[in-house]
Amino acid sequence: MDPDKLLPLKTIGVIVGDFLAIIAVAIGLLLVLLVVAAVGAAAAFGAPIYEGRGDTVTVILFDEPCAVAAVSNLPLRATWAERGKVYQGCYEFAGGWVVMYFEDRTVVLAPRESFQPVSGT
Repeated sequence: MDPDKLLPLKTIGVIVGDFLAIIAVAIGLLLVLLVVAAVGAAAAFGAPIYEGRGDTVTVILFDEPCAVAAVSNLPLRATWAERGKVYQGCYEFAGGWVVMYFEDRTVVLAPRESFQPVSGT
């Protein structure tokens, strides 16, 4: 190897330093993108807004679109939890009532006053 053709140590240090700076900037940008994506994902999923509780049942009403494909006339998401099982469903307020349909084909009509606002909403 011809020592004259080798890069001087100072040049190698600059190249390594530049490379590390580029990596640091790339990692910083990646972290910013991850934070933005996490905030966007959190905003995409609605928050629980009302909760109704019985002896063995908890129904939660969300402010996000219903995801049950079989339902087209109830626009918002609901969940029904009972004895360790959670059923997805949909709901709509109709006057003083909450009309709900769940994936196990349960239809529920409950008075609106049976639901309380979820803490923090």
